[in-house]
Amino acid sequence: MKTTLAAASKPDEPALVTSLFARRLAQPIAVAAVRCGVPANAVTVAGGLCWVLSLALPPLLLSEGAMPEDRVLAIWLAAAFLWCAGYVLDVADGSVARMTGTSSRAGFFLDYVFHLLFKPAFLFSVGLGLAGRWLDCACGGGEGTVGWMQEGCVAVLLSALLLALLSIPANGAADTCAAERVLCDEVARGHLKMEGASAPGLWLGSDEVTAPAARKRGSFVRTAKTLAAEIASYYLQGPFFALLVAADCLLARTTPLRCFPVTTAGFLLLSVALVLRIPLRYRREARRLGRATGRGRAGRTLSRTACLLRVALVFAPFAMPAVSSVSGPRKCLALAAVWLAAAFLERAAEAATRRAGSPIHNRHLALAAESAWMPAGAAAAIGWLSADAGVAHLGFMLAPLLAVAIVAAESGAAAHVFCQDVGKGRLREDSPADERRALTARRAFEPARGVGLAKWLFPLALAADAALARTSFHGAATLAFAALAVLSLVPRVRRTMRAMA
Repeated sequence: MKTTLAAASKPDEPALVTSLFARRLAQPIAVAAVRCGVPANAVTVAGGLCWVLSLALPPLLLSEGAMPEDRVLAIWLAAAFLWCAGYVLDVADGSVARMTGTSSRAGFFLDYVFHLLFKPAFLFSVGLGLAGRWLDCACGGGEGTVGWMQEGCVAVLLSALLLALLSIPANGAADTCAAERVLCDEVARGHLKMEGASAPGLWLGSDEVTAPAARKRGSFVRTAKTLAAEIASYYLQGPFFALLVAADCLLARTTPLRCFPVTTAGFLLLSVALVLRIPLRYRREARRLGRATGRGRAGRTLSRTACLLRVALVFAPFAMPAVSSVSGPRKCLALAAVWLAAAFLERAAEAATRRAGSPIHNRHLALAAESAWMPAGAAAAIGWLSADAGVAHLGFMLAPLLAVAIVAAESGAAAHVFCQDVGKGRLREDSPADERRALTARRAFEPARGVGLAKWLFPLALAADAALARTSFHGAATLAFAALAVLSLVPRVRRTMRAMA
């Protein structure tokens, strides 16, 4: 068994930061795991838990009342440590698998599940923490904090909350996951072939981020551009924000600045950039699919209307406090009605699409909206409802976890593994085993299971809370739904891992 860095490295490593730094940092951990007999999947779970646990820490800063400064800094530093630890362990698990010869599709799937769980909710969690910090600055600054200073704090607070929600679809690459899920479904139904000259381009796309790191090294300017792209894509986000948090903690200790200006600036810049990229990324995937599969129009209007309703659900909670003439129960029912209207439109669009021969573009749009905006809408609703019920502290902690629970991570990861295998020529059209794997990939995101139930169960939870609005159990139904959705992650992932193995 070889435990050298060369044996641990990935031949086609796409991330420059991993190739230059992270693989070397992770090597001692990987060697120790090999010598202690720790399997690669255990390292994957350890790193993934670091990421998932970190999501609940920054929202603690939205608790009622002022929090001691030492505790605030401790929460941020603990989150920063978990971001970096999760990233290093995420690199180490692959090293362990390669050094022990235990690489597998199931392990790749598990690793990518944690990527898809962490990515959408990461900036959301950071934004909630920054909102709490600025709210504390606005309300606890004393008599001297008046006028434009206090108004500026509130403006940054609202901007952070809104961008935190918008970062869920922006940071989750939902368009790419949706394209891969549709492609898996098309193969399982016999509409697309796995082999052919267009297969690699169709299944892997042409995103420069996936190119091997060896091609990206060059001049200082080229390397800097690549690292900046990796911050925007995912690889460097955790370590990058850990550095920003460390700088702000140092400023808080040495200067009167308490509002985390460096982290706030980084969050605002990155979130705005990612939000502006949402339509561009969807357009890129749509064009790529169109070149290989042709275009269709059936159900397009219904799909677009449903998508707009999903987007409206993200902004609706911000308008709720302004509608003072409408009671709390009616607001819950209004949210539930819009949520159900979007779900019914999505089902109608799917039916129209099927009747027209399954145009792939409309199904891609519907899945992208479901994967991107549905989690954001649910997080916005639970945040507003928990604040209205007087349990904002618990609701804001659960909101990032609810977002990841209904983001269809196991579905997107299964499709990604399958697409990687097809694009790299590891699957054959004439192989019965590969045909069964195609069906397995499709079953992994069957709409009747898992996340598909959320579009129907969540509005029922909202309706139940409307009935409980005048009792001491107001908000209990939605919080219970969030907790059950989070707990459902483990059996969902285990089921798909067994199917892929």
